[in-house]
Amino acid sequence: MFRVDLLLIFSTLSLVRGLSVLLYPQGTVFQITFGLSTPVELNLRNRAMVYSVGFQLQFTLPYNLTQFEPTIVPARSTRDLTLEDTYASIENLLDENGWNDGRECLLRSICELAESPLERDGQDFVEEVVHLLLTPSEDLPEAFDFNHRSVHEMYHEAERIGKEGGDCISAYPDCIKSPLDSFTEVLRANLQ
Repeated sequence: MFRVDLLLIFSTLSLVRGLSVLLYPQGTVFQITFGLSTPVELNLRNRAMVYSVGFQLQFTLPYNLTQFEPTIVPARSTRDLTLEDTYASIENLLDENGWNDGRECLLRSICELAESPLERDGQDFVEEVVHLLLTPSEDLPEAFDFNHRSVHEMYHEAERIGKEGGDCISAYPDCIKSPLDSFTEVLRANLQ
């Protein structure tokens, strides 16, 4: 037996330019309920079993015109995620996961990656993401990104120290263990 009950209450409100909008009394919901039952075969006399499952969908219907205005989603889409925002998130993540100073450890990672870059062949997605995240000079220039806010100079300075062969450990002493050590290994080739 399959039964569908559908009750809709419609009311229209005329707006400027003759547009119609459906508004409902406050607290009105649109509800869809359906179920499925099937017998389960048992090898017992005088016994029967039925497996039933029910589903219910319920939506609150609009009761005020202000509910039709886009608010959160379009407001957030106008602001791009910047590299500086990403760095702030990484710093918080490092702070929450046991590194002493998230900012120092991020700066040390940027420095170490500039000192010993990953051997990128364009085939490894993780290598590409790590390179893009930890190379602030790869950030889009303002000409390509209208909402661009340049990354703070300290990140560029960390990259410069690494590229010039500086000592990243002494440059960032508050970071006891580098996050890069968690998933990379520096290999030195013997050139003779």
